[in-house]
Amino acid sequence: MKTLFLAKIDYSGLTEGMSRAFKQKNFSTQIFDTKKYRKIDKYFKRDFSIQKFGKKLKEFSPDIVFLIAPMFLKREYFEIIDNFKERNKLKVVGWVGDSFKKEKENIDKISLIDLLYYTDTGYFDIYSADNVEYLPLATDPKIFIDKGFLYKNKYNCSFVASRTPGRAGFLKDLKCCVDVFGPGWNNNDIQGITHNVKKCKLDICQVSNVYARSRMVLNLKNENNVINGLNQRSFDPCAAGSLLLHDYVADIDLNYEVGNEILVFRSKEEFSELYQKCMIDAEFRKKISENGRKRVTSCHTFTNRVEKILMKLR
Repeated sequence: MKTLFLAKIDYSGLTEGMSRAFKQKNFSTQIFDTKKYRKIDKYFKRDFSIQKFGKKLKEFSPDIVFLIAPMFLKREYFEIIDNFKERNKLKVVGWVGDSFKKEKENIDKISLIDLLYYTDTGYFDIYSADNVEYLPLATDPKIFIDKGFLYKNKYNCSFVASRTPGRAGFLKDLKCCVDVFGPGWNNNDIQGITHNVKKCKLDICQVSNVYARSRMVLNLKNENNVINGLNQRSFDPCAAGSLLLHDYVADIDLNYEVGNEILVFRSKEEFSELYQKCMIDAEFRKKISENGRKRVTSCHTFTNRVEKILMKLR
């Protein structure tokens, strides 16, 4: 069996992680990176990437085409897939992780997908159908590894994410020290506060190393594309053995036992109280982080997600 991924390769490791998980199930996999040919498309030969994809689809002849973030893909990709489906036995799976508009182009795209998954239950209010299901994001336990409780001594609380106004507003005036990593940040966002800010884009192995050295990890939703959902960093810190402090979103209750596997807050004041408790009580922190690690490594890996998809396709 063969799976061809149509998706961009980026620092989050999502596409690569799912590809590895399919390989564990004895699939042959290839990735067509949608951003590889963007400059050629823009400056030299329009739709060069579309031609390359058509050639790849014919040569590899997959059983499954897996679309990550399909709403961002060019319409021409779907036309090529549709033509290929008419002549070949092929299943198309889509995984939507960003909010989208219910407009004609997007509905046309969805109509060509055999099985569509949303990472956020809030998207069902935008579009739902018989072939649409909830499938949260996940982690790769081969990359995010618990390196031991005593190893977590460099960062009291780390936060790895790109800057958004909502995230910056939360950190501003916060009394607890947070080590902040990500693009777009600068000290003026949280001026006068004791946070340590490193404006950078970390690759997935660097993120894993930060989490492995953190007693606690903060996760704040991206208010621009989240309704109820979790992101990959709702799972990665737990796999690395760190205690996760997460702002409340509705889908948390579908994936964790709150208070036993992760800690959840709804305000700066609640976060500060949890932060102080975890700093004082190392045994409490260790218990929550270990329960979280067990839950994630048994239920929330890319392999778990692939197993669910394959069961549906049988």
